[in-house]
Amino acid sequence: MEAEHEFASVAFDILDKNALFQILAKLNPVSVLSLCQSNINFRRLCREKSTFISLMKLHYPSFRVDYVNPKEQYMKITAKEGVVYSIDIIDNKYTKIDTLGNRVWIGYKFDDKAYVNTDYTMGESEAKERFKRENNVPYFERTSISFLILGTRIRKGEELYGVVFEFGETNEYRIKVFSSHEEASDYIPIDLYYDLLNRLRRTYSLLINNDDKDEDDLRSFILSINYDDPDFVRFLQGRGWPTPFTRSNYEKYISDNNFWSYDDLLDLNSDRAEERHVEQIIKFTIQ
Repeated sequence: MEAEHEFASVAFDILDKNALFQILAKLNPVSVLSLCQSNINFRRLCREKSTFISLMKLHYPSFRVDYVNPKEQYMKITAKEGVVYSIDIIDNKYTKIDTLGNRVWIGYKFDDKAYVNTDYTMGESEAKERFKRENNVPYFERTSISFLILGTRIRKGEELYGVVFEFGETNEYRIKVFSSHEEASDYIPIDLYYDLLNRLRRTYSLLINNDDKDEDDLRSFILSINYDDPDFVRFLQGRGWPTPFTRSNYEKYISDNNFWSYDDLLDLNSDRAEERHVEQIIKFTIQ
């Protein structure tokens, strides 16, 4: 044992710690943990907190870092295990006034505090099955939403952001958690802007009487409509949209108002607004 320990110390001195870390950095997380357990040169490096703080930032940049137990956090995230939290619904008919003065149907309004739902670690697949059961209630009877945050338990008082979205057509609501508002805003679906733009172009083209055009001509006309065309701009303004309707302007609108939808704003302020799907960004504190 003494000879092995002496060899390990020599090897660790010969192989610079930075060089060893660069080897870990090039591996996937499962291989990292395997090497930390099986290779004598890496076991010593893997006992240092700074190693896993750096690996967290490298391999899991979207997760907040647990500076107290970074190795445990890294291991749990790699194993897809974490802690279940819940957040209460305080209103199920919530509307808000956006930055352009539109009253918009949002649906659920959430408390600004989330609490630990279980005192034990839960795997991702087990959590998903649990959430399906919890979500199996009518919309207006739901009182809270649970969600899994991979890794170690988050310290009380930490502020996080969540994107609340309806999963498919199952009436199942989920929350994806981020460390910052910027990260949550960046979760916008890539096709959202272009899908909305094409829908608005089609609505506009039908309103200006294109009954005499066949489908191909109508499609060509729709694609020819510019977001800065004066008539199209007036049409958008009348429906409450930011103008000119560029991608950057729309993404700023989302960031400022903390919601998005594939539906027209006019439909989100109608008698049938409750039928619409709205995704929202919420801010909450861990209790």
